[in-house]
Amino acid sequence: MDFKAPPPPLTVRMVYPYYENPKMLERQVENWNRYAGELRGALRVILIDDGSKKYPAYDIFKDCKIPKKLYRVTEDIPWNQHGARNLGAKVACKPDENFWLYMSDMDIILTPEMANVLFRKELDAKHYYTFERTFLPDCQRRKYHCNTFMVKHSIYWAVNGYDEDYCGTYGGDGPFLRQLSTLAPRVHLDDVLLYGVERDTVPDANTDLPRKVGHFGNEYHRHFNHKHAINNEQPKNPIHFK
Repeated sequence: MDFKAPPPPLTVRMVYPYYENPKMLERQVENWNRYAGELRGALRVILIDDGSKKYPAYDIFKDCKIPKKLYRVTEDIPWNQHGARNLGAKVACKPDENFWLYMSDMDIILTPEMANVLFRKELDAKHYYTFERTFLPDCQRRKYHCNTFMVKHSIYWAVNGYDEDYCGTYGGDGPFLRQLSTLAPRVHLDDVLLYGVERDTVPDANTDLPRKVGHFGNEYHRHFNHKHAINNEQPKNPIHFK
């Protein structure tokens, strides 16, 4: 049987917001450093430190061996994940480039084995892609994570990114994802398995709920109803912070 070489890896920018979870970042850096050399040449990890005061990302992230960029939001804006993702997407490509964006959260791991599967696929730029997810340590359940996906840079900005009017609330990713799926219908890749990490495995795996202001009130729905009433549902003026 003739040997068939695997296809070359896609050019991908991996965007992660970070907020006060150094132990989880340590785990991610260890994971990224295990990526194969050919993948490393096609990837860049873009980390957005979303205003961390106690545990800035720099001291840990500097040990990442994959090409990388670190940006820091200078204000501690409650639940500014939408803005952090927009910043990561903005700095990912030059105006004449159109790379793939892999967007995810700090508590979701893409192993070297799964990265090698995903980043060598033949993907259609007219779609965006989501993946399976299970949970460490026992991997006994699965739950699809809507906010981890791959999309072309140009498609992301055709929607104008996440609507930062929802910063400070929990749930504001919904309008962006609905608009994205209208422009580039979603394709789910069930052969790409991600690993979610919860606090009983890594204590700072995800953001404290008190920062998710809208989780305790109903701020997301109040914002959504107001924007809908005045026909202002298209995101405007992304990255209006330092």
